[in-house]
Amino acid sequence: MLLEFFRIALGNLWRMKLRSFLTMSGIVIGISALITLLGLANGFQTAIQEQFEQYGLFRLMHVLPGESTQDSTHVEPTGDTLKVPATPSGFDPAVLNADALDTLLQLEGVDFAYPQRSFRGLVKWSGGEHEAMIQALPASFIEHFPSDSMLIHGEFFPTDRAAAAVLKRSWMQHREIDPDSIIGDSIVVEATGHGDLLRLVLEQELDRMPFPDPMKKDMRAQSDFILSMLPSNRLQLEVAGITGMESFFGFELGSVLIPIEQVEGLDLLSFDDPVELLSSMSRPAGGRDGWPHIVLILEDIADYALVKRSLEELGFGVFSFFEQLDQIRKSFRLFDALLATMGALALLIASLGIANTMVMSITERTREIGILKSLGGEEGHIRLLFLVESAAIGLFGSLGGVAVGWVVCRVGSIIGRRWMESEGIPLFDLFHMTPLLTGGALLFGVFISVLAGLYPAARAAGVEPAAALREQ
Repeated sequence: MLLEFFRIALGNLWRMKLRSFLTMSGIVIGISALITLLGLANGFQTAIQEQFEQYGLFRLMHVLPGESTQDSTHVEPTGDTLKVPATPSGFDPAVLNADALDTLLQLEGVDFAYPQRSFRGLVKWSGGEHEAMIQALPASFIEHFPSDSMLIHGEFFPTDRAAAAVLKRSWMQHREIDPDSIIGDSIVVEATGHGDLLRLVLEQELDRMPFPDPMKKDMRAQSDFILSMLPSNRLQLEVAGITGMESFFGFELGSVLIPIEQVEGLDLLSFDDPVELLSSMSRPAGGRDGWPHIVLILEDIADYALVKRSLEELGFGVFSFFEQLDQIRKSFRLFDALLATMGALALLIASLGIANTMVMSITERTREIGILKSLGGEEGHIRLLFLVESAAIGLFGSLGGVAVGWVVCRVGSIIGRRWMESEGIPLFDLFHMTPLLTGGALLFGVFISVLAGLYPAARAAGVEPAAALREQ
């Protein structure tokens, strides 16, 4: 019987083609707006999720210095099932040194742990000099970090003390440097150190002092001699390879990668790495011993909670992209709700058009309703007929809206990718439609349409047959 009602409803809508088309157009606009807005939000979420998965950031944890302990010869676990390794004598979670690294490597669920340093410096070679973010990593980094695009030319540095460097391809392309031409070349890396800061302060103070120029010259010579005794901030390295891995979403991979032991003894002063800054704030006042932070790579993301509890038991601080993504998701849920509200408002406005169409239809079809009732049609049948007409308007309008929304999303993604390619930004689809989004939009469109048809259907069902038949 429902199919028969649907056939009759289609016939009625076809008789009022223009009015039905205009009413459906409102639904098309509302559904396409809803899909486009939510597709945009979903595109950004999908891009973030894929980037995190591609570079294995769900398995990364940054261990920061914790609070210093007075008696730290052994750490007793507080959990009944949590196994925390015994710590060496003198172990202090406020100092990230070799003892801390060995302890972290023994944790259940930890696949790999390594110290990391980042600083900004100058890279000089025969082709000129350019500013870059320098990052010190262990040679074993490439064996554990899951990225197919990690190395695209040459090789990674073989040991932690090798005088070699790996350069980021995008950093070179931005400076119009041919990757093949620089492999094997010698480069010099110069870092900004405490000595440079002190020299700058001394120069400013000397300029302000009312001393004769010869005396200032002697004072500068003496200060240069004293400053020359500070640790060096200059490295000479050979370019071993080129990497295609990028930095994104707070994960800072340097433009120039160097072996971790090459930075030992360097006079470094850097405020560019956000995790290193977080580490600096975690350290006790005046404390500069040990590494700024240690990176853990988990065996599986399922081990995250276990490893985090272990780190907290040992007294370390923890920063992870897994929790940051969870915060990003919460923000996107609010963003989704705002966009969905905007799309729903457009759809609700369109539903007023449906109600208006159905009310006008009742006025025009009063005699027809009276004939149906006189032939035995019940109020429920009349009500169902008008609800089916409303649902049909919603269904066809929603299908049209999905089609228009899909076209807008595809065109927007193509334009977006071309712009990203021209700007050197990692490519991703700005809009992402899913079966859940498409099906939900269809159901929502039909639901709103049926809702809009409830009052007209009830009004049509209440028409008196005798009065209706007297209508001319």
